[in-house]
Amino acid sequence: MAAFEYQHGSIDRLIMAIKTNPSCPEIRQLSRLLANVIEDTYKNSVMPEMIIPVPLHWRTMLKRGFNQTDGIALALTQYLTPIEICNNLCVRQVHSTPQHLKTKKQRFKGMQNVFAIMPGKETPFDKNAGALRALEDKTVAIIDDVVTTGATSGALATVLINAGAKYVDVWALARTGWHI
Repeated sequence: MAAFEYQHGSIDRLIMAIKTNPSCPEIRQLSRLLANVIEDTYKNSVMPEMIIPVPLHWRTMLKRGFNQTDGIALALTQYLTPIEICNNLCVRQVHSTPQHLKTKKQRFKGMQNVFAIMPGKETPFDKNAGALRALEDKTVAIIDDVVTTGATSGALATVLINAGAKYVDVWALARTGWHI
């Protein structure tokens, strides 16, 4: 689900602001509007137990200095309680060119095996034990800023379900009209 339809000349400027400035006021305002949509959607059903921001590759984090989806998740927790942010369960293990520079086909192909569950520190024999227990039979929501084709959220959702999540929802500030 998304709070907005992504359109150039309007919401794209606000989203660009949150990708370039971790303390911009737009992140709280947009997240509040997303929280309203989420509350309306889940008013007759169970809300996910945890939210997982889409992880950035370490090179992107090093260059940018922050993950904008972490900021969205943090703002959402102020409006949606109780809900837990789990930004240390998954890792983006492949660095690639930005998605907006790719075609739809390239996006889906390029997202294969991009995400992984972070190795836990439980035992040397079962490196994913901690993460797997954290996800087991849980309903989780992936947090993203923009969903265009669904390639990124689909790849991450597959990893989470394979790791034991019961259901995975996708929450985004904006989505495109799927015509890319």
